[in-house]
Amino acid sequence: MALIWPEPGFEVSSDINTGFRLLAAAVATAVLVQRTDPLHTPMRHASTAAAVALALGFLLTLLVSRPLLPSHPIPWAVSMSIWVAFLLPQAMSNETPKHWVWAYGGAATLGIVAVLLSESRGAYAIAVWPLILLVANSLRHHRQAAVRAGWLGTLSVCLLAASVLMPQDPLRLRLAWNEVNSALKTQDFNTSLGARVYLFQTGWAGFMESPWIGIGATERINRLQSAGLDLPAADAERHSLVRTLGHVHNQYLHQAMDGGLLGLSGLLALLGGLVAAAWRLRKTHRIASQQLGGMAFVHGIAGLSNVNFAHNYYALMLGMGVTLALLQASIAPQKVNG
Repeated sequence: MALIWPEPGFEVSSDINTGFRLLAAAVATAVLVQRTDPLHTPMRHASTAAAVALALGFLLTLLVSRPLLPSHPIPWAVSMSIWVAFLLPQAMSNETPKHWVWAYGGAATLGIVAVLLSESRGAYAIAVWPLILLVANSLRHHRQAAVRAGWLGTLSVCLLAASVLMPQDPLRLRLAWNEVNSALKTQDFNTSLGARVYLFQTGWAGFMESPWIGIGATERINRLQSAGLDLPAADAERHSLVRTLGHVHNQYLHQAMDGGLLGLSGLLALLGGLVAAAWRLRKTHRIASQQLGGMAFVHGIAGLSNVNFAHNYYALMLGMGVTLALLQASIAPQKVNG
């Protein structure tokens, strides 16, 4: 894509920066898995470090407002979700010592609460992941896990309904629904979700215009910064928020708009690689398999509402999470039954 479009890739597109960071993590993993002996001691503490990080993230959401969260609230929340996905399979494993089960489970719970308190709706999918894991484990004939999954599912539905009905709308779900409906009816896009409606439409139109190689990052930025300027003044004002944004707030549409199917294939290759790795490890190391599956789950869904790879912080967190999951699998092979 950088070769096709005559534009400074480091300035207008995050793809090269992100690619280098992910490639560095992949190369580091490939080297380190061949040198597992010296890593036994530090890797024992990786899960403890993740638990501490989640607890500190929870405290941070209590101390600072949403705009003051590190990097940006959305990729920060998704990064927290990655570490929740890293810890949950260990908390649910019979091989984990009892005291660590409580520590990891408690830290993962704090991490989920931190994501909800961040009000980053694109990362809320992590709240569903414990239920998915319980259901997956119950399919292995664990009746107790099935009962837990039923109770957790019922509780989750009740909490979600209570959140939507509360006057404060703490998860901003009712607000999101109202903003989308309002934007569709009035064509006023000066709200967070209203702007996304316009951005999604623009991203899809750009992709359909040039489905193979896209229109390039420079043209994407030009279209967003000139949104509505060809309309009467009153209508142009309804696009003022859109003109302050640089991407279409959807990782898939963003890649498709910039690089067509060529650009989108790279993004899907990464997601497909995570899923393939999780599937391949399911018979040799169930914990690592579920860790990678969880990371693929939150990464894939979060990309529907934000371009997280526009933030170098997020690429580092994803790379680190996948690396640690694979290193743990290589150091401590796990016998999987069933």
